[in-house]
Amino acid sequence: MPFTFSHPAAVLPLTYLPRRWYSLTGLVIGSVVPDFEYFVRMSVKSYYSHTWGGVFFFDLPMGLFLAFLFHLAARDSLIDNLPMFLKKYLTGYKKINWLQTFRKQWFIIVISILAGAISHIFWDNFTHANTVFVKRLPALSHKVLLFGEKVPVYDILQHGSSILGLLVILYAIRKLPADKQARSTMSFKYWGTVAAITLVIAATKLAINVDKSAYENYIIPPISGCMIALVITPFLIGKKQALKA
Repeated sequence: MPFTFSHPAAVLPLTYLPRRWYSLTGLVIGSVVPDFEYFVRMSVKSYYSHTWGGVFFFDLPMGLFLAFLFHLAARDSLIDNLPMFLKKYLTGYKKINWLQTFRKQWFIIVISILAGAISHIFWDNFTHANTVFVKRLPALSHKVLLFGEKVPVYDILQHGSSILGLLVILYAIRKLPADKQARSTMSFKYWGTVAAITLVIAATKLAINVDKSAYENYIIPPISGCMIALVITPFLIGKKQALKA
């Protein structure tokens, strides 16, 4: 699969629309939420989230849940503990009153999540075997010699687009207005706790059960663990303590 957190690159062009027509939170979370079936299962198995029906009965409710979880639990502590080259561009998002925003813009947020999820599935259909576009476009299944191995074009697109997507996202962040008053408040206690929780969750999952047939099954548990850690760490150490080294 293309790297989950490269997917927001696909929805960035929609931010050129009038601001009232979209929710950035909805677009970004929608663009990654189909992969959260993997993260919930901690395994590279997706039965619902990458289907068109699943866009409505899995991706939308999960996207709304993640939006509230991010803004109300993880956002402020995470931004405060980012390295300066990211924090100075993102600190302004701490000013968002999510509950108030949702009450006023819930319909736009819902539509944005759906649009993001659809963009994710559309992208995946060019980069996975046995998908609509790969089946209908034989060129995507054509194998080319790469580093001494024959690799299908859709695999090259998968990894290449993941790298390109991350670069596009970094470029977009750099284009945001920087807060010149921002100061480094990274906390060893915060990141140490995040790392410890991530390690415990990932190690537990990998020790109990792991399908060795796919390398992604070794990557997904640490990502799942890290996201859980980002949510619960501020409550474990206290939001004020999360700002202290």
